[in-house]
Amino acid sequence: MKFNPMTSKGFLSIGGILLILLAVLGFVLPGGAVLGDLLWFSTAENVAHLVLGVTALAALYIIPANLHKPLIILVGVIALFFGLYGFILPQNMVGKGFNTFGVANLESPLENLVHVIVGAWALYVAFMAKGEAMAKT
Repeated sequence: MKFNPMTSKGFLSIGGILLILLAVLGFVLPGGAVLGDLLWFSTAENVAHLVLGVTALAALYIIPANLHKPLIILVGVIALFFGLYGFILPQNMVGKGFNTFGVANLESPLENLVHVIVGAWALYVAFMAKGEAMAKT
């Protein structure tokens, strides 16, 4: 299967697969260290990645294509929020298990950067893709 990452179908497919892969790696690697000290995930984050990945893939088949755009906008806004919020956390809280709203630990700058990139990708797909491309994906 080949998906254009700049379409709703591509975003949901590739994003869903990547999230599931991150979750599996987080579960099986010691300490959830996907990239050693640069990027690691707690069990709760792994569960969230797994649920979000399965949800993204299921959305391709369960919800109508015209609802993909609002879903992708929601993902983009949430990812950007957590990414940017992670960068403004007081430095004495970063890496010390500080939990953001009971949802994300945001332990590393790389984790924040990944959230910002995913958020920007989602919003680009939602708003910059042509109307036809969003409807036909």
